[in-house]
Amino acid sequence: MAKSAQQSHKPPVRWRVNFVTLGAGLGFGTVVGSSLVTLLPHVGSPGGVANAIGSLAAMTGTYLCLMLMVLISRVAWIEKEAGHDQMVQWHRAIAPYSLVLIATHVLFTTIGYAQSSGKGVLHQLWLLVTTYGWMLPAAVAFVLMIVLGFASHRIARMR
Repeated sequence: MAKSAQQSHKPPVRWRVNFVTLGAGLGFGTVVGSSLVTLLPHVGSPGGVANAIGSLAAMTGTYLCLMLMVLISRVAWIEKEAGHDQMVQWHRAIAPYSLVLIATHVLFTTIGYAQSSGKGVLHQLWLLVTTYGWMLPAAVAFVLMIVLGFASHRIARMR
């Protein structure tokens, strides 16, 4: 059966570069690449693998958190390029990954420090929070991020 002329003619596919997505992807690739280059030499030391995983998770999680801040700030040219609805969708999609990556950083960095010092993981976590500079405020900020993440989750918002 022959197709009609209208059915067989499809308009050409037009590629449109989304500069917001392109910029975010290039930034993410730069963060991951530079992190790997600086972390790989330390993998052979005691706790090195766990510390490398923790540091990579910290860098990528922090980058995603910064992207969330940019999205929520509603920068005019980004909103014009992508649209508000798309920015909200990106925010909802990225947020859980950023929280998981920051939690991964806390877990694996603590494990790495515990392996290098020969202490237990919980004891090492306590030492990190109570004796290292700025770790107590970082721990409080981490807890607040997790609480806000759960509070803003769709299931938690449904009544």
